[in-house]
Amino acid sequence: MNKLINSTGVAMFEVGKALPDEFSETDLNGKTWTKDDLKGRVTVVNVWYSGCGPCRKEMPALSTWKNKYPDVLFISANFEEADKVKRITEMAGFNWTHIVDDTYFTKRVGKQGYPLTIVVDKDGIVRYCKNGTNDNIRSEILQVVEKWNKL
Repeated sequence: MNKLINSTGVAMFEVGKALPDEFSETDLNGKTWTKDDLKGRVTVVNVWYSGCGPCRKEMPALSTWKNKYPDVLFISANFEEADKVKRITEMAGFNWTHIVDDTYFTKRVGKQGYPLTIVVDKDGIVRYCKNGTNDNIRSEILQVVEKWNKL
């Protein structure tokens, strides 16, 4: 796991810049996702893993966002295998699209750790990127989503 959070030689997410590099990742349903699939919609990406208590604790709260913002794309990314992710997300009611066996998002978590939440605008520009979770961070995320979803 350490190499997935402290990868060297990869461009990190930077607010005001496009998502770095290309990617091709697969979700629990077998759909392949690329940067092009995110264009045209505000996208929120939540990067987590099963051993992260705060990640799992915030899942029910995050799930309410999908209903509140139907025009926004909500994706989670996890480096673990599909069976494990499916068990956890179904048990927690985490209703986002789940990328599994991820190597693109998870290797950019950095030393500040999980969870990492990114908001990308309709043009693929990172508008928010922060590690951790608490009520203030979730409030910040929603403010960014509301702002960029209106544009």
